[in-house]
Amino acid sequence: SRPRLSTPSSLLPPPPSSSSLLQRPWETVAAAPEPSEATLICDPANLAFIQNPNGDVSGAGGAAGAIYKYINLRGAFPRAVARAITRESEAAYHPYPGPRGTRHVIHIAGPDFRGRPVDLSRAVDALEEAYLQTLEIAARLAQETTDWTTLRLLPISSGIFAG
Repeated sequence: SRPRLSTPSSLLPPPPSSSSLLQRPWETVAAAPEPSEATLICDPANLAFIQNPNGDVSGAGGAAGAIYKYINLRGAFPRAVARAITRESEAAYHPYPGPRGTRHVIHIAGPDFRGRPVDLSRAVDALEEAYLQTLEIAARLAQETTDWTTLRLLPISSGIFAG
């Protein structure tokens, strides 16, 4: 039989108050509140959408689809993003002006693990590169500007890309 792992109660967070949306600390909220103009959003993008100059992002689903609606991205990605992201694990920042202020977005083409064998070491390396590029861009932007105060980092290569 497998040994049971236990967590000392002193390491667990305190139980949430009765007014909390979460019942247990490990549950997730189905929908986060709308980002403010001071939020830097990380988009777990699909490389095929980014690199298709005739593309239509309306076919994007999940978190990426919701982000494209929020930033009002229609049709193809901006050329600057397509030039900067040419392979999996690359990331690029792009501001999207809108009627309620500028939306700050880092697009990340995470590795797509569907339909191909990949060993754990290579998967970790690819994800490490994607997260590292994303955080390097966020750190650089934090030094250059005070336009954003919150980083909304979504899982990269999750959902359908997880394989």
